[in-house]
Amino acid sequence: MQIRTVITGLGGVARTHQLLETHTPGEIRASVERGDIARLRKGVYALSFHSLASHAARHGGRLTCISLLRDQEVWILSGDKRIHADLGRNGRRHHAHDGNLRAHNTCSSTALTPVTVAEALVLAAGCLTPEAFFAAFESAWNHGLLAKRDRDWVRAQVSPRLRRLLTRARGNAQSGLESLVRLRLSLLGFDVRSQVQIPTVGHVDALIDKVIIETDGDKGHADPKSRREDLRRDRAAAALGFQTIRLTYAMVVHDWAATEQAILAALAR
Repeated sequence: MQIRTVITGLGGVARTHQLLETHTPGEIRASVERGDIARLRKGVYALSFHSLASHAARHGGRLTCISLLRDQEVWILSGDKRIHADLGRNGRRHHAHDGNLRAHNTCSSTALTPVTVAEALVLAAGCLTPEAFFAAFESAWNHGLLAKRDRDWVRAQVSPRLRRLLTRARGNAQSGLESLVRLRLSLLGFDVRSQVQIPTVGHVDALIDKVIIETDGDKGHADPKSRREDLRRDRAAAALGFQTIRLTYAMVVHDWAATEQAILAALAR
């Protein structure tokens, strides 16, 4: 088995004793000298120096919380760009004054065993706003990173307030913006249907009565071909009596009050 394959299976970081189960000390040294793997510090190896997992390991911990979720391409609404690392129950920082580190100390006895997405979500509940946590939970679910037992476990670990929010969670949200919009409108009492197929229009992100809400974000709809398709869909929807509201990232995240009023006005009409 290739040494990189072994380290990958261990979450991107490995200790010497783990590598010695399949490779000799000489093979490990040769892999480092060739640049196949990186020696982060004494007894700790990784696929490279530059991954988030390597950064956490150099500090004596393992990647967790919103850093691990971002690394797994889970949608995160947070301006916190620090590396979140779990240093374990008895862990210590190897670079104590690094302001780019957000240290967590869980009950784990080891700080290098890979953190699961479910475990990272539970920690993220303390680092994200409730609605940002909700969006992250739905994103992880949609990406196939949370089996039913994982979702049940996360619900059991978080606060009663977050547990109530998660009763509204679904696994079909195609973006974090879609999750935020549906959550906010459902909390206002609206029955929001998501990923609805409308004949001649196609799938729409959200539907309330005759109002279609598309969370376009800031990417993917700017090129001429995509723009033409959006206009075709809006025309087809109008022919069926629907009104379409298209929302950018800024409209949802930074200017929700005005966006909400526009949606409510459309629903009133």
